[in-house]
Amino acid sequence: LILVVTFASKIAPRLMGISKLSQAAHELETSMGTVSQLEDGQFNFQRDIVARVYHVDDDVGAGTTIGDLKAKFGNAVTIQSIDRGDQRLERSKDLLLNPGDKLTLVGIPSAVVAAGKHLGTELTDKRLTEGLIGEIRDVVVTRKDRVGKTVGALKQEIDTEVKRGAYAIRLTRMNREIPIHPKTEVQRGDVVRLVGLPESVERISNELGYQLKSSDAVDYVFLALGIIAGILVGSIEFAVAGSPVSLGIGGGCLLSGLVFGWLQSHLRSVGNLPPATALHLRDFGLAVFIACVGLAAAPQAWEVLSERGILLPVLAIIVVTVPMVASMIYARRVVGMEPVLVTGALGGLLTNTAALNASVAEADSEIPVLGYTVPYVIANVLLTLLGPVIVLTV
Repeated sequence: LILVVTFASKIAPRLMGISKLSQAAHELETSMGTVSQLEDGQFNFQRDIVARVYHVDDDVGAGTTIGDLKAKFGNAVTIQSIDRGDQRLERSKDLLLNPGDKLTLVGIPSAVVAAGKHLGTELTDKRLTEGLIGEIRDVVVTRKDRVGKTVGALKQEIDTEVKRGAYAIRLTRMNREIPIHPKTEVQRGDVVRLVGLPESVERISNELGYQLKSSDAVDYVFLALGIIAGILVGSIEFAVAGSPVSLGIGGGCLLSGLVFGWLQSHLRSVGNLPPATALHLRDFGLAVFIACVGLAAAPQAWEVLSERGILLPVLAIIVVTVPMVASMIYARRVVGMEPVLVTGALGGLLTNTAALNASVAEADSEIPVLGYTVPYVIANVLLTLLGPVIVLTV
């Protein structure tokens, strides 16, 4: 564990010619289209949206068209309504604003304030914002025509009217937050947190996939069926090189988890499992697994060390180091991955979350997560499926 953490976060960057991982991560974020301007210890107080009403002043906003405002502020600001006296006007792009018009703006706080300065005076007329209800929903990306595309490409593809009034404020993959950059690639199963007006959130949700249930209840029947199916599949024996081999409970449950996870993504009414519960099951299961392995191996460990001496630890270090070095060279020289992403991938291929956390801390960025997820999934599958085969046939 210590070797993997140290190699991924400290040694590998220097072998790839990176003296300071945080600087490389900053440059990669810039190349992806955006970079945080926050200093150490700073954070954003406000990430939701606001609704404010502005009076069009004669010497400020009068003569401006709706099209001009949309061109300047894009999707960061939504013009929810335009009132002229007792009449509510249509929001056409050619509409010319007159002195005394009242505009209700909805959007990101900083953008709403900036747009208001181009209109006139802010009002405290609560009647114009009555009935404006905000909504936050987590949406799972499942649509085939959206998977594998960048955030920038999705912004261009999805119709402007569909996006109006809804904003993506968070993107997570395998319960890890990843940066929302124009060049960030969206994968199936990613969870996008949307905030905005209810009807707007519903529209954009349909464009991406489906909304996660807000219920904290666990579908124990679905969970139990998956476990039972995994046990049954894992108990099936088959011959490999003349030796009987089975996937075991771990391999069987892995396969059933993949199948039942696919079913849950298509049958939205079943299989609810809140993220907090899933995280607890993962961490608790891993802790129990490590404890059982340690208790089972401890009695023989001292005997082996007494017989083999220092040879066994040295071989263990070689077994761990060689795949990491080979994978680093392949990822950098053949695939052409960025060094920051390679550090995350090294933690993923050895299914070592601690190594990822160390890389994230060293890079002072969540960028390494982008390289972690795919190797982590593949390594888990291969480890579970091929483990029994290797043990019984070698």
